[in-house]
Amino acid sequence: MSKRTVGATIAFCDWMIDKSYGTVSQVNPWKIALKQVFGTVDGAGYEEIDWSELDLDEYLERFHRRAMQDYKTESIVAYGRRVRRATEAHRQYLETGRPPASRPVIKREKPAEKSASASVVPLTPKPHHPLQPQEGMVTFPYPLSDGRMISLTLPPRLKADDVNRITTFIRTLQDDSSERKQLPPRAGENGDEQAA
Repeated sequence: MSKRTVGATIAFCDWMIDKSYGTVSQVNPWKIALKQVFGTVDGAGYEEIDWSELDLDEYLERFHRRAMQDYKTESIVAYGRRVRRATEAHRQYLETGRPPASRPVIKREKPAEKSASASVVPLTPKPHHPLQPQEGMVTFPYPLSDGRMISLTLPPRLKADDVNRITTFIRTLQDDSSERKQLPPRAGENGDEQAA
């Protein structure tokens, strides 16, 4: 458990469960991901791999390429996220002597006026805001010809139909004229404000 090998990290996960620093449902997915990712890329003997000497981004990309025929993209991304959590938790333990603090489950007390037979209203998930990062998405930096950088947040793989739709949208932004056109002022700007 004192090494930074895959096998030591798996043993660390077992120790976390044994010492109640994490539940089976929290930590077992880390173990499964470690075995699946490193076993898929390197086969037998993967437990001896020292993950601290790896470029983990590049290693997970190799796993993605090898596993993409057998797993959904969402599963591949989830495995990568779990490997990162396991190695970061183990790294923290080795550097500080303390395992990561697991988030306790907060039990909310029922108001006194409600009876035990009160009906439970299911919570509806918040609507997703389009600008918030989504699970399974990758942000690609892209340099423009004038030196500015833009970021495109996309899934790692796209269907041809989606690529065509995105390309069509980007073409609507194309402006090759030497004079830059300005968007017309919105209502309440410029003249409207002065008139008020």
